[in-house]
Amino acid sequence: MSGLFDFEPAMVGAPEYDFASVGIFLTCGDSALFRAFLLGCGYTDADFTVELPRRIMAYALLHRYSNLRWYLETIPPRTATTLDELAAEWFAAA
Repeated sequence: MSGLFDFEPAMVGAPEYDFASVGIFLTCGDSALFRAFLLGCGYTDADFTVELPRRIMAYALLHRYSNLRWYLETIPPRTATTLDELAAEWFAAA
């Protein structure tokens, strides 16, 4: 990746806050595509831990414009029945 437009006001914080939006709006829950995005941002295979999808899901839920109901209607879970499973499904970057 060589550039990224960010239309949200600039803030200091964890990059995963912005990556939550990417996982929802750009890659639409496609974990392989999300992984490609993160690799393009400089993540390495070692960064893909079990905690990464949980952190990104937490930021998705805490995001300024979060709307879990809309997320679930737009990107219905394939098999997930808990938030941890949903985080793994959308953000595990498998």
